[in-house]
Amino acid sequence: MENYLLGLDNGGTMVKAVIFDGNGKEVAGAAAKLRMITPEASMTERDMEELWEANCQVIRERSPRPAAAAAEKIR
Repeated sequence: MENYLLGLDNGGTMVKAVIFDGNGKEVAGAAAKLRMITPEASMTERDMEELWEANCQVIRERSPRPAAAAAEKIR
């Protein structure tokens, strides 16, 4: 049984997910854009609900794919 690793990158404008196999080879990836919230000049905020939903979205986008069929094994 092969293990997979899930990496998440929560950047300022985008959330990315990448799945790697046990040898460190990238087998799947996805990204979702985030809104820029700028209430004042040189000030940014994040909507935590939007961030959470974006993380869920990129994970779901990869889970059904054959390369990431072992989503239950992701740790």
